Amino acid sequence: MKPVSKNLGSIQDLADRYADELSAQFRTLNLFVQHAGEVGRAHEVFLRGVLSRFLPQKLRCGSGFIASAESVTSQQDIIVFDAHSLPILLEIGDCVV
Repeated sequence: MKPVSKNLGSIQDLADRYADELSAQFRTLNLFVQHAGEVGRAHEVFLRGVLSRFLPQKLRCGSGFIASAESVTSQQDIIVFDAHSLPILLEIGDCVV
């Protein structure tokens, strides 16, 4: 078995640190907020923030709906999309269609 390269170890360390940061934010939020809907929304915002750090610049992260000529989806907590390739029909804050 080959030893794990330093580079792969560093990537795992980075992932572990982001997981620790996210967990700490969740625990801190839960000290102050008891409303399940708001806790869930805050978790989504935190997670989108972490995802955005790793996405290529051409991709964006938000929440909202996906529309086609035939239908519109129900609300999606996290959407990753290329705003240069797909038209944004409506954007309010981080909510997009």
